Amino acid sequence: MKRFVILLLVIAGLTACQESTDDSSVTLRLLNVPDNATAVTASGDIEVAFNQAGDVWEASVSDLAAGEYSISAQAQNGDSVSPTVSQTFTFDGESSLELPFLTEDAICSVSGITPSTVQGTADASALVGDTVTVIGVVTADFQGSNELEAAFVRDFLGDGDAASSDGLYINLVDQFNDVATGELIAVTGTVSEEGDLTQLADVTDVAVCSAGYMVPATDVTLPTAEIGDLEAFEGMLVTFDQTLTVSQNFFQGRYGQVTLSADGRLFNPTNGNNLGEGVEANQRRLVFLDDGQDVESRGDNPDPVPYLAVNNTLRVGDTTEDLTGILSYGQVSSSTGIRDYRVHPIIEPSFVRENPRQDAPDPVGGTLTVASFNVLNYFTTFDERGAFNAGEFARQRDKIIAAIVAMDADIVGLMEIENNGGAGETPSSSSTGQTAIDDLLAGLNAEMGAGTYAGFAEPAGTGDDAIKQAFIYKPSAVMPVGDALVSTDDAYTVNGSSRRPVARVFSDNASGETFAVVVNHFKSKSCRDAEGDEDDFGQGCYNVTRVAQATALLEMIAALESQTGESDVLIIGDLNAYGAEDPIVTLEQGDFIDLVERDMAAEERYSYVFSPGQSGYLDHALTSSSLADDITGTTIWHINADEPAFLDYSTPPFKPDSVQALYEPTPFRSSDHDPVIVGLDFSN
Repeated sequence: MKRFVILLLVIAGLTACQESTDDSSVTLRLLNVPDNATAVTASGDIEVAFNQAGDVWEASVSDLAAGEYSISAQAQNGDSVSPTVSQTFTFDGESSLELPFLTEDAICSVSGITPSTVQGTADASALVGDTVTVIGVVTADFQGSNELEAAFVRDFLGDGDAASSDGLYINLVDQFNDVATGELIAVTGTVSEEGDLTQLADVTDVAVCSAGYMVPATDVTLPTAEIGDLEAFEGMLVTFDQTLTVSQNFFQGRYGQVTLSADGRLFNPTNGNNLGEGVEANQRRLVFLDDGQDVESRGDNPDPVPYLAVNNTLRVGDTTEDLTGILSYGQVSSSTGIRDYRVHPIIEPSFVRENPRQDAPDPVGGTLTVASFNVLNYFTTFDERGAFNAGEFARQRDKIIAAIVAMDADIVGLMEIENNGGAGETPSSSSTGQTAIDDLLAGLNAEMGAGTYAGFAEPAGTGDDAIKQAFIYKPSAVMPVGDALVSTDDAYTVNGSSRRPVARVFSDNASGETFAVVVNHFKSKSCRDAEGDEDDFGQGCYNVTRVAQATALLEMIAALESQTGESDVLIIGDLNAYGAEDPIVTLEQGDFIDLVERDMAAEERYSYVFSPGQSGYLDHALTSSSLADDITGTTIWHINADEPAFLDYSTPPFKPDSVQALYEPTPFRSSDHDPVIVGLDFSN
């Protein structure tokens, strides 16, 4: 807690009443100075330093002419000041004068307790259920349309205890929405803990005592020493005097929230790039930026979306400095049970585009390229998993096509494309009359030229899930050899449905060399129906299943080699496992090399961002050791994971028109996963 400095300012000097010409010496005593004042000075016609003498501050003034003086007193705490208290006194030659620092018009005439008394030093207030009157200075009010209907107050003097917060959330109803920042108020209500936020609720009375206070923001620095250390600042005006990095923006368009972190973006601790120290360490580095809007009254969707920067986006990796606002506690996810510390800014934060968009992926070299791309429920059957209607589908289609055109890969392994038939087949279900794969091929070839891409008829046994894996390829670069191979292992049947890996041998047209590509989509980390060994023990739910799927994949590849003689194999796809997790280790133990780890810088190894803002790569490319020397490079094109979700194709009724207008038919936020691209060269 900063200590107070009290300034005694002479603002009028000698008045017309100063008629005496006798000079005398007088001791000025200043009363009611706050206990933690460190200095008192006077300026103007009287320039003297005061010294503390017990409960008063004294200064000796020599040669003071008799007469009337007008003075002003003002308290300071760093940059914080109290209202100016003006008064006059008459000097008639006395040896001493006693002057009050605070007069009745500068303090509340009612008795009450401080915000810090309500807060205490524990997570929850010891006064829960008590009706109390709290006296404090309003540091911020969020009483406007669709706002929190609340104000925050702070004890102006502070209690000097760093373990207890000097601020408090005041839950105001409409009839008490007349307070303003800088006012000293006395508010009566009941102490409560709502969602673990200490507050004064059920307010029955608010009295404005005076105005003109300015309370400074208290400096806070991340990471904290321990999880929960921010509790000591709950309800206070704070400044993070440091650079904070955007680590998640998924809820920016839904709740006006952005996850910020110290020391760069957060990485999942199991990502394997040594940039995620652990779940607890990551938690100590983060805080949530929140726009201070009321979720219920605004319908969950801020209009306009806050914090937009260049290109009407805010990308993970962008930064802001000196974030200043009220530190509160509340919902930070679509689940009401997920809550954390969040900052409601009182100064609009400015973001720097530290992570610019790339219009094309980094070059990977080689004479041909293979890409892995999760296309986020590309369905020609509307109102299923993907687009709800033709308008949404057109927007989705344009984005996916723009991304694939820009990648320009010779082979593309697809995930989350509708399982309604293969290329050239009659769809089992479709709103457009085409299978999803045929529709995508038609769009690509219309953009890039007839025959640029081709696909396959549906191989038998791909699974009965609504989504599947598939290939498209450029006949000008490669040709398929033999039939596709699909795993029949039971490991790919989970909770009654299956999506099975698909393998295909290709021949490089330029060199005649052959190699196999296997496209995969392992079981997700979602915990729905998970129990026992499948619970989350640090690698997401269903890790046991994913390890079994990795083992089955190795067996499938062995069968592929036995049937075709092909030992050069590239594994691609959404494996729903980060780089150092058990399924990836299983594949590495099977003599496969993680190309993302081999070829990419640690800070670039991510394809997905998951709550509360941890980056990592779920999308992979692994090569058999026999093919490793022919791999010229690997990259992840960061077009989706870094972008906020509201920039996608969707047009739900709850998405404001101003947000829907931000849509562009570009690759950015075409999906929620970034594509992985691998270069190969068989010329040697």
